[in-house]
Amino acid sequence: MLTTLNEIRYRGIKLEVWNHQRILSESRINDIVSYIDTSHRLDGIWRTHHWKLSCCQTPDNTLYIIDGQHRYQAYLILEREKQEREKVRECGNEPTLPDLYVSVERVESEADIRQSFIMANKSIPVDTVWLECDISSQQKSYVSNGVSRFVKKYKSMFVNSSNPRSPHLLEHELHDMLISYMFQSGDDVVSSLESFNLFCKENLSMLSVLLESAKQKANKNKCYVGCFRGKKNTSFREMYVRFLKREMERYNDVKTEEKRDENKENRSDVKTEEKIGERSDEKRGVHTEEKKDDQREKKYKKQKIRYIKKIITIILDYNHL
Repeated sequence: MLTTLNEIRYRGIKLEVWNHQRILSESRINDIVSYIDTSHRLDGIWRTHHWKLSCCQTPDNTLYIIDGQHRYQAYLILEREKQEREKVRECGNEPTLPDLYVSVERVESEADIRQSFIMANKSIPVDTVWLECDISSQQKSYVSNGVSRFVKKYKSMFVNSSNPRSPHLLEHELHDMLISYMFQSGDDVVSSLESFNLFCKENLSMLSVLLESAKQKANKNKCYVGCFRGKKNTSFREMYVRFLKREMERYNDVKTEEKRDENKENRSDVKTEEKIGERSDEKRGVHTEEKKDDQREKKYKKQKIRYIKKIITIILDYNHL
């Protein structure tokens, strides 16, 4: 069934992006908006007539976008920009934005959506990780944020071609690589990518094939991740697994070192306690001797007193006699 976005809105039908879609690429959305806007400025024609969204309609009447999420977001941006221009001009003479066509397929289950999604993305197959993993929106947000920052830093190394040449990369390739790992923030993602980039630089010698021009470009832009792509080379995803293993080994080494230091500290603490104990024992010994001396002195004094008392008593008795 073919309908339009305005018709869907008019009917009040819920429209959502299916949860197992890839993360949105800001650069790709901006490229689409720029292309449409530029073409409109040149000849006054909105080139959106060939746009179409592919959706699945579930029994609860919800529509899930399975193909065209970037086109959909670009369309929403164009709508907002048009409305803002109309507000500034305070008139409604802005050209009408053409409606967006929507292809709707009725489905009965999540498995049907999955199958339709695979068929709709045959031209650029979606990594199976998106279908196999239950990915939270928060995790998507962290990966999206971190990758976007990395892409902005090394902008010239990322392209929108379907099959870029080394050392170039696609943004969604990093999304595919990272989405199955549990990051705690976007900063964690950036830190991981920067460390991985240095790891790739250190291991360029592993590459069986690397054109000198690609190496020069990587050196110039200081981005080496894309060098590990292509059938003849170790893929950068395999390199990322190696990188994680190395980081885990380093982490274990650090932990072992910390434990060793902790044991040393414990042993030194025991020795210190023993020394303190010895000293305290010595002190206790001194105190014991002093006590014995005191006791002897007291005993002697008592004996002396008794003796004196006895002498006095004898004297008195003698006097009494």
